[in-house]
Order: sequence, then C-alpha cells, then structure tokens
Amino acid sequence: MTTTSSVRPRLRHASATFVTPRDCYEWQGFGSAPRCLGAGAGDAGRLTRRDDGSILAVHHAPARWLLPDADPALVASLTTAGDAGVLSDVNGKWREVLLPGAASASEPVHPVRASFACDLVLARRDCASLWLFDCPVIVARDARDLTLWLEASYEASFSASLRQLGVTIE
Repeated sequence: MTTTSSVRPRLRHASATFVTPRDCYEWQGFGSAPRCLGAGAGDAGRLTRRDDGSILAVHHAPARWLLPDADPALVASLTTAGDAGVLSDVNGKWREVLLPGAASASEPVHPVRASFACDLVLARRDCASLWLFDCPVIVARDARDLTLWLEASYEASFSASLRQLGVTIE
C-alpha cells in the first residue's frame, strides 16, 4: 500500500484591509502604451509608480491597465489619446485588498500566499490577473506585501474565504 503525505505550510496570523480606490479607471489600449502611463508601462505584468512610490498603472494583462486613484492630469492625457484606446471610469467596480507581509516567503506562511503559487505567478512580473477563491483578482507584489484588486461584487465571498483561513478583516 502506497501512501502519500502532503506537507502543509505553517500559516501565520494575518490581516487584510479593504479599501475602495478613488477615481479608478481602466485603459484598454489598441497598440503601444501611452507615454503618460510611465516608462516600462508597455510590458505586461509591470507596475508603474509615481515619484512618491504610489501605483500609477497596473498592466495586468495584454493591452489592459488598471489605474487606481488616477489623478486628473492622467485622465485628461488618456482622454485626448482617444484613438489609441478606450478609457473607462470604473469607480465602484474594484476593491483594493491590502495584505501586509503576504509576499514574504518566510515561515510561517501568509494564508493568501499559501493559496496560490505566488513565486511562480509573479516570477518575472510585478502583477497578474488570476482567480483566487473562485474570485477574479489582480495581484501585485511590493517587497513584502501583496495588494489585490478584487471585483467588488465578489467581496462577500472573498471575505468569507479569508475568514476561513483565519485572516482578520480590518
């Protein structure tokens, strides 16, 4: 008789904070990335940041960018780039989920990190679109932390999954 054993990682206590992004937009491009999205914005899987380190654009899929907390100058620039793509106001569509320490590979493991192949998914990229707990999310890594953008209509289901893993919702 052959038995298999699975090694379960030790999970640590974790918290999650849900935030509604202000002035949230999506850009669907028809070609190269507009310059206003920043250097390197044309590479799928890349985050571009403002000078203060905040996220300007999340290039989560080919020719698709999420613009959380877009400033008026960025919106104006993309509005005038009309034939290069489509800018959509998506206020209320996304919930930002902040997961402190979730990107760290140290033991014990953050429950969300243990729920998907973080190192594989984000091996050569800063962000990606995926399904987590049967919910569509965009995941981004920032040093030790993970930030997820969750479609708002999935918040109750996603929160329930986090609670089952012992994550405290703040």
